[in-house]
Amino acid sequence: MFVNGHGSNTKVIDPLLRRIKYETGAFAALYKPYAERYIGLLEDLLENPPDETPGWHASELETSQVMAHDPRMVDMDRAAEDRAQVPQWLPESFIKTDGAPDVEFDGYQYFVFPMDHAEFSKTGVIGNPMRATPEKGDEALNRFADHLVKALDEFRRVDVTVTKRAFEDRV
Repeated sequence: MFVNGHGSNTKVIDPLLRRIKYETGAFAALYKPYAERYIGLLEDLLENPPDETPGWHASELETSQVMAHDPRMVDMDRAAEDRAQVPQWLPESFIKTDGAPDVEFDGYQYFVFPMDHAEFSKTGVIGNPMRATPEKGDEALNRFADHLVKALDEFRRVDVTVTKRAFEDRV
């Protein structure tokens, strides 16, 4: 079980998990407890409305979680509120509302462009960190942990046959 807290990491983790599964028969899964587009377990906890993207970079959720982990790492005097913008190299008819690679055109999100955050965020922040609290961060981390533990108990019932223990070609 891989636990990942950053959406972009799934691009590199997915091929690895597939390789482990198909080459060894092992049970391989990814738990991604971040709430970028899907708030899920935290719907009643976070205050930012959807347009303030509460689960994105340094917004309410991430700032709260870091405050809960180590408050010395957060300086709210330097906190910035920012939104994703359409990169300058795209026509204004395209819409970008968050940090996902999807870009909307004519009402549909069928376009994906490789881009760095600096291309669509002036500060690196995507959202509003001003409602963050260590209590929210602690509660969010506990909810995710409890959810994962409950799932792990369910996985005990999954029948797995490992056909090859050595994973010789691992990096």
